[in-house]
Amino acid sequence: MKTMDKSEPGVLIASRFRLGEPIGTGSHCRVYKGTAHSALDQATGQQVAIKFALAGKRNLVLKREAKIGNVLGAIKPGFARAIWYGRQGDREIGVSELLGPSLLDHVLSSSRKLSYKTVLMLGEQLLSGLEALHGIGYLHLDLKPDNFLMGIGAKSGVVHIIDFSLSRKYVRKGSHKTAKRTEFFGNPYWASIKVLSGLSPSRQDEIEALANVFLFLLTGNLPWQHINHHNYAEKRARLLAYRKSLPSAKAFQGLPPVFSQIVAYARSLQHEESPDYCWIRAQLHSLGDSLCIAYDNLYEWDTPGTPMENNFSCLAIMQEERCLLSEGTAMSSLELKSPERPARKRANSADEPPIPIPKFLTATYMDSDSSSKKSQSPSRRMRSLAVHQRSPSPGALLGSRSSQDSAKRRTSVADSPAKKLESQAKRKVSIAETEEEETDDEVMLPSLHPEVRGKISRLKVALR
Repeated sequence: MKTMDKSEPGVLIASRFRLGEPIGTGSHCRVYKGTAHSALDQATGQQVAIKFALAGKRNLVLKREAKIGNVLGAIKPGFARAIWYGRQGDREIGVSELLGPSLLDHVLSSSRKLSYKTVLMLGEQLLSGLEALHGIGYLHLDLKPDNFLMGIGAKSGVVHIIDFSLSRKYVRKGSHKTAKRTEFFGNPYWASIKVLSGLSPSRQDEIEALANVFLFLLTGNLPWQHINHHNYAEKRARLLAYRKSLPSAKAFQGLPPVFSQIVAYARSLQHEESPDYCWIRAQLHSLGDSLCIAYDNLYEWDTPGTPMENNFSCLAIMQEERCLLSEGTAMSSLELKSPERPARKRANSADEPPIPIPKFLTATYMDSDSSSKKSQSPSRRMRSLAVHQRSPSPGALLGSRSSQDSAKRRTSVADSPAKKLESQAKRKVSIAETEEEETDDEVMLPSLHPEVRGKISRLKVALR
């Protein structure tokens, strides 16, 4: 993209459009505001958006976008109309009508969530636009709030689908492409579970991705957005594992069941099966009727100062329990595998890093004869110590000991059997004392030293 830095404001493009200030940068192109220069374009009085992208040998991003804009922009209000397309050196240039802010901008500028009225009105438009795109044989494959822009002027109430850089045709020679393993591309946070698993996308995956957008618009977050990793493959694997374990009803917890039903319906479709757009649209409209929403094409940003919700029932729904943030905290704790929560500690799998033994286990509490160290140990941590002593995880052992220290420790224990027996006895006494559990005399006592049996017997009498 370095070659595109030569584009400066004031440059004349195709003797028709004068380049203005930059207004956006994507993964494949840069967008500038432009003004019409020729008499033909000045007659329309329309500002334009000018996009620059590097021209690939096989993948011409803006050419495909111009093709879709020429077909749908003239007949559907939810697509930006393509005005001009051309190539200049190693760059391709596309000119289309100028649009307004994205839905992500509106979410960030509001209280981080949108009202039911706004989302339902937008939802029906987006579903109709998606149906039209599928009707000409294309999948978008990058549905997210950033790629949904509101119009300006007379089209200020229309939401537009943009950015077809990842779009692909799902039909070949009049028939649907068969399902197969394929390389994943797109945004893993918005993609469907099937696409995230590495299977080829279809129309059902677009419906699930659109439902994820509805979830974000209504709540301001996604249940899995806290999952991240510096390695892209690892991040995708963690996202896939978490989303597979999360039922759709729980992901949409606190929202009307319509949205989780749409996700369940999309997942039930076969790869080549066409979604019933009319049924989905009817479900959204039915929810709007139950909330007494008027489809007047007025969004919350058009009437500043009005309440976020238009109906007390909407407010009641939004006040239902949503534990996404708490789930995120719990997930983080689970990944850290804290020893203070042994009930939730998972065994290491092949793709997880080893679990290091906490410092308080290796440095402070391993010596059970030190009275000063015992006085500093809360009973809760001692119980955790007992659990770790009984069944240390493979990751804990591997992560805490170096090979050199392990060799020294093994040599020392082998040279002194009496010391090994004494250490085992002390450890068993510590377990019985800290867990406050009754020990089976027939199993436990005969295997211990007589002095140790006496200590345990006296302890049991004192506890009674």
